[in-house]
Order: sequence, then C-alpha cells, then structure tokens
Amino acid sequence: MNKSNWKILARFGATPDNLSVGRSLYLRGTGVTELLKDDRGYRLDRAGGRYIAWRRNFSASEALGHWGAGSYPDRERGDAFVAAVRKEEARRNGGASQ
Repeated sequence: MNKSNWKILARFGATPDNLSVGRSLYLRGTGVTELLKDDRGYRLDRAGGRYIAWRRNFSASEALGHWGAGSYPDRERGDAFVAAVRKEEARRNGGASQ
C-alpha cells in the first residue's frame, strides 16, 4: 500500500495520523512499545494494557503465567519475557512490580 492510500485511511480514522509507512511499518506514536526482541527476531510489545508477541496477546498476568510456566519449552526465553513484562509493569505502576 502506498503512502497516499494510508493518508486516505487515516482521514477516515482507520490508522493513526502519525503512522509512517515505508518499506516496513513503523509504529512511532501509536502507543505500541517494543520491550524485547528475541533471538528469532520476535518482538514483545505492549499496546495499552496488553502484551503482544507474534500470535500471543496477553494481559500482564496471562503473560507471566504463559512465559513463566514451568512447562514453557525454552526457559531462558521465557525468563527474558517474564523479566520484560515485570519491568514494564513496575514502570507503569510507579515502581511496584507484580
């Protein structure tokens, strides 16, 4: 989709006004915060109160339960995601962590 098409969509509220489009999609100014990028290139983002990584879309407690579960197949990766969620929750809650 070219830039003029995005401008048309933005006019109708389908995209944020400050969305940049080039060879890839840039999320500056959209309220999406990148928290972590793992060795596969998957990002852990926070958008509003949700934690999103690839197909996963969790609340903080769901994210901690999923990536913190003893059965999670890659403990090192799970621990990194848990640490990122806890750090972000602490930041958002003025230093208090889950």
